[in-house]
Amino acid sequence: MSLWNPTILLGSTSNWRELQTLYLTLKREEHTGRLRQRHVLYFTDNSVTYWISHNRASSSPSLHTLIRNISTLEINLEFTLEVTHVPGLLLIQQGTDGLSRGAWVTQKLEQRDNTAQLITKLFRSFPWTPKSMFCLQILFRQQFPHISLAPTPWTHYPYNKHIKYSQLLHTCSIWTPTPRFARQCILQFIEAHIVAPLTTSAIFLVPRIFLQRWQHPHKLVLFVGEVKHNNILTFFPHLLLSYTPLLPLSILCVPLHVRPVDSRDRLDPPSIPRPLQWHKRQAEAVRRL
Repeated sequence: MSLWNPTILLGSTSNWRELQTLYLTLKREEHTGRLRQRHVLYFTDNSVTYWISHNRASSSPSLHTLIRNISTLEINLEFTLEVTHVPGLLLIQQGTDGLSRGAWVTQKLEQRDNTAQLITKLFRSFPWTPKSMFCLQILFRQQFPHISLAPTPWTHYPYNKHIKYSQLLHTCSIWTPTPRFARQCILQFIEAHIVAPLTTSAIFLVPRIFLQRWQHPHKLVLFVGEVKHNNILTFFPHLLLSYTPLLPLSILCVPLHVRPVDSRDRLDPPSIPRPLQWHKRQAEAVRRL
């Protein structure tokens, strides 16, 4: 890829240039046949490009035209495009976005993780050890004391094993799924939660990627907060030697259901009788008949 023409830089927005870069990247592969029957992952640090590519529409005419052309390419070349949002700092450190910032390929950049290793690290789940439970309880006690959770027991469940609904009842379950399977895990727990909502809760720790798949899966799921990647080891210090965070950690929660207390009287207010003289006049009118 080359640098943008100064005329284009002055007459376009950064969002248009990011989406145009995606279009040109796919366009140059139109006659090579390398994309046919492939699942294409495109990493970007531009959130507008990410959401437009997911929704396949935009209120901006220029951006809508671009995403329509991208969708046409996707159909004609018979591939599946999945745009993934990652922090800009990650792209700089990995070297992918170095040219746009004047960092030419050097021996230092070549020694960094290649694309396959980077994808493996991005899509893996948050590591869980027995000490993580204690750290998570402290995190919720200090940062989110308003969240209502089942007091005991707190149990971690692996996302890749079959779990009976009866095991999830009357507990606070902890889930650390991969971003790709986060939505399935959340919806599986919801089916158990509605059986005993007063005593069943859950916490989900998911690396912030593939947001459109699991960010809003159900109205009962609360987005509690997000721990930046450089603060994760502050809350989980036991992972210092075994885990290098690349993405922020999103924390979702299904709290205990709390019945609302209605202080109003459920009975309808009594009707106000009309004045006595009015009733006398009505009675006299009836007697005259």
